[in-house]
Amino acid sequence: MLPFKGNKLVQGWQLSGIELWRTGVPMSIGIGYDRALLSNNFDSERPNVIAGCNETAGQSPLHWFNPACFTLPTAGTVGNLGKNTVTAPGYVATDFSLSKDTRIKERFSVQFRAEIFNIFNHTNFGIPGLNAFTAVGGLTGSPAGITGNLSNAGQITSIVGTSRQIQLGLKFLF
Repeated sequence: MLPFKGNKLVQGWQLSGIELWRTGVPMSIGIGYDRALLSNNFDSERPNVIAGCNETAGQSPLHWFNPACFTLPTAGTVGNLGKNTVTAPGYVATDFSLSKDTRIKERFSVQFRAEIFNIFNHTNFGIPGLNAFTAVGGLTGSPAGITGNLSNAGQITSIVGTSRQIQLGLKFLF
């Protein structure tokens, strides 16, 4: 409650807000199919890392990680990339509310409310494409079926949350 008293135009105002900041969650880059022939349904097999290549240099929604930093492991083996080596984009949202209570008579009052969600219209990006390779046609994992790097590997094609939203309300209390 703001410290204004004695005037119906300036008393009864309230400000409130919520600020939400979250860091991204760890993610694992996979190869997209069972090259090691493990029949593991719970986790994606990971590729080999090219030594000295920085897979997260110059991060952007079109290039969250560099798929050129990875190679396929030898058939029947697992890759040397560690688990959860890349972090997803974070999340930021600021919500703001302004309201005014006005007493009309002893038993009647009116409340005006303006609420703005994601007031700064911050874009929150989704998870990038995490599979760096794919197999097409033939048996999964066969050398003839390997097409190489996926075109969307490391790219973010979605957003999380909503854009700015404004909501106005008027409530009669009796």
